[in-house]
Amino acid sequence: MARAAGLAEILLGLLLVLLRGHRWPLLLAGLLLIGLLVDVALFSPHLLLQAFNPASTNLAALALCLSAWLAEAKPAEVRPPSRMQSH
Repeated sequence: MARAAGLAEILLGLLLVLLRGHRWPLLLAGLLLIGLLVDVALFSPHLLLQAFNPASTNLAALALCLSAWLAEAKPAEVRPPSRMQSH
């Protein structure tokens, strides 16, 4: 299972690089990180007490996903303010 997870991580990393500019791989990465954190909390909660535990590393990775998500966002269309004409 660990080898499959490692291979999946490598493939997700390649996907993030190859599809740069697309935001869905970031969403996928974030959802997988949340899923892995829930899995650890349910099935191996003792791991959450160790240094560099899944909570701290996954939360840091989620923050990076959020930063990349915001950086990849298309800027909102900027419109000049309308000028009110006085009569």
